[in-house]
Amino acid sequence: MSDQSPEIEEAREIIKVRRISAKPNAANEKKNEEAEAAKARQLELEKRLRRLQYFLAVAILSFFLLGLRALGCFSPRRSEIATPPVPSVATPAPFQDQVSPNAAESTDFRRLFTEAPGAISPFPPAAFADAPRSPSAFAPTLDDLRVVRIATWNLEPFDFSKVNDASVGEKIARLLQEFDVVAVQGIRSKNRAVLEALVYLIARQGGEYDYVASTPTAANSIAAFFYNAQTIVVDGESVSDVFDAQGRLTTPVLAANFRPNAVAPESSFTFQIINVRFSGTETDGETLVDLLATLKKRAGGFGLSEDDILVAGDFGVSIQKIKGVEKIANAATLHQDQATDDSGGSGANLLFDSVATVEYVERFGVVDLAEYFDISDAEARKIARGRPVWGDFSVYEGGDPHFFAPSEKK
Repeated sequence: MSDQSPEIEEAREIIKVRRISAKPNAANEKKNEEAEAAKARQLELEKRLRRLQYFLAVAILSFFLLGLRALGCFSPRRSEIATPPVPSVATPAPFQDQVSPNAAESTDFRRLFTEAPGAISPFPPAAFADAPRSPSAFAPTLDDLRVVRIATWNLEPFDFSKVNDASVGEKIARLLQEFDVVAVQGIRSKNRAVLEALVYLIARQGGEYDYVASTPTAANSIAAFFYNAQTIVVDGESVSDVFDAQGRLTTPVLAANFRPNAVAPESSFTFQIINVRFSGTETDGETLVDLLATLKKRAGGFGLSEDDILVAGDFGVSIQKIKGVEKIANAATLHQDQATDDSGGSGANLLFDSVATVEYVERFGVVDLAEYFDISDAEARKIARGRPVWGDFSVYEGGDPHFFAPSEKK
């Protein structure tokens, strides 16, 4: 029998029950604290993960934009180059106000390539004195690589006498380097040695140029294209003499296909140039119409699809005055009546289809040799009586890509 009272025993039982019930509560509190700590760690990990995802997204976007820039998708506008203007109208000159059904579309497309239409000259006045010029003085900028500059120049007569004259040959070589492709007429030689000599003069000045040429005629006349081998790719299989079955052509006609290599081949502007020289007679218009028809027919027969055909050369007189040329649909020229020789004639020009060749960015110029070299008119006439005429075209294809664009043909 217990010597303690029932009240004391009851109190002890109550205390024992309280102790037993208190143990699970302490364990629960510990578990709750651990759960809160785990939840906090989870939230912190999620926050860090979101930061990491944001950083990776920004990095990927930056690399993507840099890649697009490297491919040339972003380019400063060339129209912002601070270069002195040439007093000429830079819009193409249509024949007899012909309007094509696609003329409005063509004009709108051209605005993609030029923010401020107007002739811009890359040639500062009085650029040269007797001191030799560094080849890098007129090196193309990043802006210049967005266009291909195509020119025509009648050097009649160009032979070894000019190449051997340092005051003449060096200047011709220097000026040719201002253009990506130049159609040259008036070459007099029994073979192509004089062309090799001119390429040598260019190389001596630091340029890297090459040429393609026609077969010398019985009269020792040659037509040639000089092109910058660093910026232009030529389709060797397209280079060919063009013969007139009716014998109306008195000088050789040369055709070749080119494209700039500043952008990917599948996006590059591809074009065919026909190098011509006419005498300004009444039959020239008919001859030119037949020439274009023959070339287009021949291209179709080979399954080719080139729509950008440029006729570059000396037409003898202003193209608009040649009888029969109005039959050429959508015909446009760089200029109408700019003086392209020292006698005031305007025969040198580029003729193209204003609807097909939407790559033209509405900039052209005529180089005054006396002003360019800072020499007298008499000294300029020793170089050539004709003046180079040039136009700028976007390096990007505006129409259907040409057949040789995806890869270079040897």
